[in-house]
Amino acid sequence: MQHIIMKLVCSIRSSVLLLGFLLVVQSTNAQDRIPITFGIHLNPTLQIPGKNGGLTETNGNKAGINYGFDIHYQWKAKMAFTAGIHHALNRVDVDFNINEGPYAELDYDVRFQQVRIPLGFKLQTKQLGYMQYYVHGFFNPSFTVQERISDSTNILSDHRPKGESKIIRPVNMGFGFGVGCDYELLPRRFISVGVRYENSLVNHFRKTGQFQEYLSGNRVSMHYLSLFMGFRF
Repeated sequence: MQHIIMKLVCSIRSSVLLLGFLLVVQSTNAQDRIPITFGIHLNPTLQIPGKNGGLTETNGNKAGINYGFDIHYQWKAKMAFTAGIHHALNRVDVDFNINEGPYAELDYDVRFQQVRIPLGFKLQTKQLGYMQYYVHGFFNPSFTVQERISDSTNILSDHRPKGESKIIRPVNMGFGFGVGCDYELLPRRFISVGVRYENSLVNHFRKTGQFQEYLSGNRVSMHYLSLFMGFRF
């Protein structure tokens, strides 16, 4: 199963790289005819877990990364639609204080990867010299493509969720917003810098499978604060 998942992740990464190449070619050939630009970005991310449930404790914030490609359609002079394909590396460390037999304390260190397809709307100022400022809001459907679970107590050596009993939902939905600026380095070539906040609307835990009686009563949603660094062309 893990081998299949790794092949899927490699296939997605290859597809994203191919898409990026095609977008560069498309941008070069059509940039003077259509109001579309393409972008690439790399976002260092601070991941802040939020909990809701008496049995759950989250153990601090974790660092992550988000990178990918974006499409920017300039609908009007100060309004644009955006879409993208992003790959996110996430981590959450969760304790379940159950106090029942061998499960008195379950400590999960969960690392999971997601493919996200954000769809958004952007409000921009008029261009001030070479600078243009913006506010950006978006919905963020995501798909879990890989999950790895470990524990620090070794209690889970025979009880760790496996296969279909993994604890992270395969599909999630979130929203986000950000502020930033675009610097026009060359005509229709922009360096973008900003800050973004993203939140998952749905509990990251599955409600079925192994430990469902504990997972279903506990909610962990993720908050992501990131520094956006990109190039648009």
